[in-house]
Amino acid sequence: MAWIATNHRIAPPGRTWSYTSDGFIAAALVAEQVTGSSYGDLIRRELAEPLGLDHFGFELEPRAQAYMNHDGRPVPVPAIPYAWFSGAGSTCGTLGDLAQWWMVLRGGRVLNAASLAALMTPVTLRAEGATAEFPYGLGIRLGR
Repeated sequence: MAWIATNHRIAPPGRTWSYTSDGFIAAALVAEQVTGSSYGDLIRRELAEPLGLDHFGFELEPRAQAYMNHDGRPVPVPAIPYAWFSGAGSTCGTLGDLAQWWMVLRGGRVLNAASLAALMTPVTLRAEGATAEFPYGLGIRLGR
C-alpha cells in the first residue's frame, strides 16, 4: 500500500515479507471503480448467480452468532462491521454454497489451471541465503 500511495517501496522486492489483506481491499476498490458497481453487487452478479450459489455473497444476513467464553459462560461476540473488510474477507455463504464454491473453483469454472495452481501453492521466500516456506497461497491458507 505504501508503494501505491507514495511510489516508494518500504524494502526492495524479496527483502521483507509481511502478511496483509490490503491488496484484497485495494483490488475490490479498483473493481468497484472500474465497473461502477458495489463489491457486493459484483460478487452476486459475477460469481453467485452464474454458479448457482443461492446463499453466497457479501454482507449476507442473518449470520451465525459467534460466542466466546466469559467467566465460564457463553456470551455473544460483538458484531463486526464487515463492510470495511471489502475484498479481504466479507464474502460468506451457507455450508452448502461454500462446498459448492470449492468444487467449482477446483473444477476450473472460475480460474484457469495456472491461476488455480498459484492460489494453491505455498509461498517460498529466499533472502540472504535463508529460505522459508509459508503455508499460504495467493489468498488461501493451506493446511489440513
